[in-house]
Amino acid sequence: MDFLLSSGTTKRFTEIRKHFLSGFTKLRSNLTAEELPVDLTTREREIALLAASGLCNSEIAEKLTISDSTVRAHMRTIFQKLDIDRRARLAEKLK
Repeated sequence: MDFLLSSGTTKRFTEIRKHFLSGFTKLRSNLTAEELPVDLTTREREIALLAASGLCNSEIAEKLTISDSTVRAHMRTIFQKLDIDRRARLAEKLK
């Protein structure tokens, strides 16, 4: 099925597209500004940010409704992926 768009419709579409892309780019940069390296999963990022903010494993587990052992497992993976050995280094990576 072929259809033609009027020049006014095409112009409006182009304006909307440009506006959308501008907003999307701004939103994406705001969301990723506080993120850790891309190789961390969403859950690992969440746990890393909570750990760096000073929460202990049990507090993180309670906040995310997961077990302490799950938090420990995520922390081991985070430390391996970021090549760090303690929480203080994690906080440094977030600065």
